Amino acid sequence: MSHSEGIIGTLDEAVETLAAEARELYLDRHVPVLDAPPSPLSFYREYVSPNKPVLIRNGLQHWTANNKWTPQYLREKIGGCVVTVAVTPNGYADAITDGKFVMPEERRMEMSNFLDIMEHPDQHSGVFYIQKQNSNFTDEFREIIGDVESDIPWGSLPDAVNFWMGDTRAVTSMHKDPYENLYCVVRGSKTFMLIPPTDAAFVPYETYQAAKFIERDGEFQIEEDVDTGEVPWIAVNPLNPDLSLYPEFGKARGVEVTVREGEILYLPSLWFHHVRQSHGCIAVDFWYDMQFDIKYNYYNFLQNVNSQRPLPSTPSSFANHERCVYIHGRKMAKLVQGPTRFTHPEWTTSNLTHYANAESERAAAERLVEESKRLSEETAKRTEKTQRDVSKKLEQRIDDIKYWKKELDDKLANLVTEIDSLIAFKARVEKALEATAEPLHIAKQCLLNREKRTSIDLVHDDVQKQLIKEVETIEGVQALLNRTLEQTTEQIRLNRKSKYQLEKDLKDKFSALSIDEYCAELRNNSHGLKFKDGAAKIEANSVCPEDWQDFSDANILKAERERQSSVELRTLIDGILQQTSNDMRKQCSDVNVAFNKRISETKDTKSKLEDHLNKIVGQIKEAEENISRLKKAIDDKVLPMQLAQTRLDTRTNRPNVELCRDPVQYRLIEEVGEIESSVAQLQARLKQTEDSLKGLIRNQLALEEDIGVKANTLFIDEVECMGMRKSINIQNF
Repeated sequence: MSHSEGIIGTLDEAVETLAAEARELYLDRHVPVLDAPPSPLSFYREYVSPNKPVLIRNGLQHWTANNKWTPQYLREKIGGCVVTVAVTPNGYADAITDGKFVMPEERRMEMSNFLDIMEHPDQHSGVFYIQKQNSNFTDEFREIIGDVESDIPWGSLPDAVNFWMGDTRAVTSMHKDPYENLYCVVRGSKTFMLIPPTDAAFVPYETYQAAKFIERDGEFQIEEDVDTGEVPWIAVNPLNPDLSLYPEFGKARGVEVTVREGEILYLPSLWFHHVRQSHGCIAVDFWYDMQFDIKYNYYNFLQNVNSQRPLPSTPSSFANHERCVYIHGRKMAKLVQGPTRFTHPEWTTSNLTHYANAESERAAAERLVEESKRLSEETAKRTEKTQRDVSKKLEQRIDDIKYWKKELDDKLANLVTEIDSLIAFKARVEKALEATAEPLHIAKQCLLNREKRTSIDLVHDDVQKQLIKEVETIEGVQALLNRTLEQTTEQIRLNRKSKYQLEKDLKDKFSALSIDEYCAELRNNSHGLKFKDGAAKIEANSVCPEDWQDFSDANILKAERERQSSVELRTLIDGILQQTSNDMRKQCSDVNVAFNKRISETKDTKSKLEDHLNKIVGQIKEAEENISRLKKAIDDKVLPMQLAQTRLDTRTNRPNVELCRDPVQYRLIEEVGEIESSVAQLQARLKQTEDSLKGLIRNQLALEEDIGVKANTLFIDEVECMGMRKSINIQNF
């Protein structure tokens, strides 16, 4: 075996051992799952520091986006906003296609148009995916930023926040990022194939010419991007790798994990990942800049080693090589020869040299002993001084922690009091809202009862107008109280969030205070002292004192802002409750006044109608008596008519000249005519009287009907409506 072949074998064995030991020592066969978010300390210690992924459930329960982010909500909220959308023919953006690294075509379109495409993807050419990074969420989706938290509470402040939404055909090819990534899925699911950076030696990188997809006339074309030049990328598909082209990839050991709605995946920096998703999946991820610490150095070292590994060559023959001995690749001496002979002067010179060297070494050792004594004394004094300085700085640090702890305690106490006060105000709003139900029901019932009025009394009078206005007033009060209740609930949530942050900060301060007080009490002779390898270091996730102070100061300022907003809201609630009670009370009074006025008016009208009815009834009685008298008068003319006609008929029997037209004859004829005229006049007057009686009866019926209508109206207004309205009691809450 040649020397180069030994080196190759050693490198191959070393990188394979590195990957195997990483899997055995700290990497899991499956991504671990947490049922609740971890504390910041455990998160950094157990996952960020060892560079291990973890799936966190129940981490997004407090996000309003979980319930709000439906297609309908997004249309209403940001439908008119212009967003950047990546478009590809096959769903592969930033991937190797036709031997080139092809980036997607980016289009600017309204969010509503993108949602239309998501609902009917088959009606459009290409695959559409919102994937622009560089914090596109804070740049293009500002209207819905409030639906999520600005950062993960147990993380630090992010460098970028990105929004993702797309088609199920959109696939992210395998790559790695120099970011610590907290990937939060709000809708749908995402499936990640993860490969640790310790397997980097098995992941093939090649350089490809950069290009872009361009759609022209309904067809996608690939155009080279000369400005970008060449890009190193991974062509292998981890789901179906071609091991004939990439045999080394067979040694990589990936792990697959699916992130569902409400879950968070911590994707460590430099981990290779390939991503698939469900249709319409929505996600938000937080990018944190990676720590360029020793892990990064290890990774670069592994990359450099891998880039220098040549392909194994066929072992060459040793036939023409000089016969030598190799041990662990190092060349040893040739065959043994006889010892060399020396002269006597050379022997004497050698002895003198040994004497001189020994004397020189002894003197140097003597000086070293003296210098060591002096150094021991100096180091002892320096150590004592350093310990005093450390103790003093510990005391100063403890004072600083106590100061900020007191500030946090005071602010927390004020905030807790304010939360209790706001909860009490919320109860007042709820009671006030509940108290509007009965007046609204009574007002609507009055309107419903008044629909039972009949005939002419079914009039749109002042009572009707005031009742409608009362319904509108109460419904307006309910809408205002509901909005106030929502605002109060949201403010309580914000107050509790600030309270949680203060409590978390206080808890950390308490732990730090306990640790530093324990450290301040330690002495050189304290029990339990021992060596700690690697303790003398600055933690990668540590912060400077200014950031430490700024963190607590920011929590205090935020809590004070929320408390002040809460105080202002309580003042507003006081005014709203007073104003709404006054409005409802005034409108209720106006309705009652209108009712009383209308009832009085109706009673007066009913009384006048009854007076007229009594007169009509009396007149009807007189008409009926008059008819009887007229009929009797007509009947009284029958006998005189018969007498006169009998006389005339009898006198026609007078003989001869006795049939004379004497005055008697003329007078009898006049009598018959007079009786006939009297009967005709009496009959005419009887007809008139009978017609008058019919008119009087019709008026009697009309008056009785109208009086019944008025009585019905009075019953509705005075008994039913005003009886119910007596129970209305509008109070101040």
